[in-house]
Amino acid sequence: LRCTMPELNADASRQSRVLVSALPVTAPLFFIAAERFLPNDVNPAGAIYGAACGALGAVALYAAWPTLIGPDAPRAAVRAMTAALTIVAFAQSITWMDVVAGEIVALLAAVGTINGLSESLLGATVLAWGISIGDLVSNVTVAKEGHPRMAVAACVGGPMFNVLVGLSLGMFSNVSKSGRPLRHFKLHNDVIVLVASLLIALVYLFLSVVVVNRGRITRATALGVLFFYAGTQAVYVLTSMDMIFKTPWLR
Repeated sequence: LRCTMPELNADASRQSRVLVSALPVTAPLFFIAAERFLPNDVNPAGAIYGAACGALGAVALYAAWPTLIGPDAPRAAVRAMTAALTIVAFAQSITWMDVVAGEIVALLAAVGTINGLSESLLGATVLAWGISIGDLVSNVTVAKEGHPRMAVAACVGGPMFNVLVGLSLGMFSNVSKSGRPLRHFKLHNDVIVLVASLLIALVYLFLSVVVVNRGRITRATALGVLFFYAGTQAVYVLTSMDMIFKTPWLR
């Protein structure tokens, strides 16, 4: 992991000189391999040119290390180097998350195939719970620190980003690769249950908090949301397993 992305510390001088100097070689290779940008037929001249540029960058970074991030380096150089390493770490962390997410999705698909479970069922339960734990902890921590508006905005902004950006980018990527629009796209009953549950929950929160309680969040409101989520999950699981609502609503 440290060979593909820098380890950010409070003290920039504690960075590993060898590992950071190797980033011009290891970081692009990992990104290309992880995102599957490497073509099947590699041009030898292009490969040699890329390797030479990476090696030259690594040697130059290693040689200039004392003047960039060493103990006697100027503060401006240290700040610039720290900013560059932060950008590299951010980009590589997203790449690592993409790789891990892809493996988790493949694992859940295999589990679903072996046990006869639908991929949407695993995605709306196990995968959704797993990726939401971090948001839950961070939002609760922010609220306890005295920033409730920030926590509420994060709770609403996270799903909005996933729906509007994540879904649209996935559809755009699929259409771009195939070169033609998606056809015969169907919404199954279990997905309709999820969408309807989300809309009902948002309307309930708006009416309960804003209209009825005049901006106050009561214990009854919170318990109502929890019980509603448990109920909708039970309905979703039964619908996904074709135990209820077997007839398609949309044909």
